[in-house]
Amino acid sequence: MRYTTNALKKAIPLYPGVLPVKKQFSSILSDSREEVQEYYTLRIHELQQELQKLNFLEHPLRIVEICNQIQVLKNEIAKLKNQ
Repeated sequence: MRYTTNALKKAIPLYPGVLPVKKQFSSILSDSREEVQEYYTLRIHELQQELQKLNFLEHPLRIVEICNQIQVLKNEIAKLKNQ
């Protein structure tokens, strides 16, 4: 089951929603495409490592959030490769 941002906001009142990638990584936007792509790849690797440590029964919302972040980062990498 995929959780929407609205469902997460209802389940976790302090959940701010997913930030756009440009807001999350605004400090690196002046770097070259290769550096940005490398940063996104490293961030995906970090998120995957965190994901492996989590238990679905204890942290389902965090797992969903990490998966959504990974998907957004992969989409950004694909956009960089197409430019």
